Amino acid sequence: MSDARIDLSAQAREMVRAAEERSDFLFLTTFKRYQVQLQILSSLEQKIRTGECSPEDIKAYNDTTAAANKTAAALRSLDQREPEGGIRGKWETRRKR
Repeated sequence: MSDARIDLSAQAREMVRAAEERSDFLFLTTFKRYQVQLQILSSLEQKIRTGECSPEDIKAYNDTTAAANKTAAALRSLDQREPEGGIRGKWETRRKR
């Protein structure tokens, strides 16, 4: 694995741009849901790390993690519908230029 850091925000913006170019409504709405789930997880992780969490927060974290995993699988499935690696493949191709 390389030491180069991955800019996830830049990658997400590029994937959205590629999906918009294809007018892929289903991918876009699913990806936006995934981004919301990641924001929720980030907020809950902060509470857990600082010890300011309740049992309900831990349950919400576990439930959101499970939902985010399912959403990620759906995104992978949606992305694999396209030849040449789908949206992620297009992003990788542009990045290498």
